[in-house]
Amino acid sequence: MPEETLFAFMHSVMKKMRKMADGELYPLGISHAEMRILMLIYYYGDSSQEEMVARLGVDRSNVGRSLKKLEKTGYIVRKKDDQDGRAFRILLTEKGRSVRDRLLEIRRKIQKTFSMGMTRHDLSHLVKILEKADRNLNGADYLHVKDSENKASWPDDDRVREVKEPTGF
Repeated sequence: MPEETLFAFMHSVMKKMRKMADGELYPLGISHAEMRILMLIYYYGDSSQEEMVARLGVDRSNVGRSLKKLEKTGYIVRKKDDQDGRAFRILLTEKGRSVRDRLLEIRRKIQKTFSMGMTRHDLSHLVKILEKADRNLNGADYLHVKDSENKASWPDDDRVREVKEPTGF
């Protein structure tokens, strides 16, 4: 079944990308999860934990653990929000600002490794497919989708039949 092969490959690719990122990030004392938070702060500026949860699409406890680690390792500080005394703003420290270029370099290295041997057309097509999948899953109530509605229409050509299980690639 093509869906099973697709999901196995997607899982394998994400797992390898995280492992590669974590290996590169180890000397900095952070993981891929903490890198994502730092990248958000670089892009959006100081943020609240709730804003980060919304932007990352993960639960509050995951963001909280990552923030605690980033604070403990000196990359961020929490400052009381002037507008809402119950909330905190997350700000970069000098140490947090100093690793920006290194994190961007790590991200580029992983992206370059991921896309080796792919043309711009390949990547553009892959992005379009993943955008469709993302839209399909946004707010999807998959428990109530009827089997007949859930059947994917796969093209009946050699490209689909040639897909192999993700072993040893």
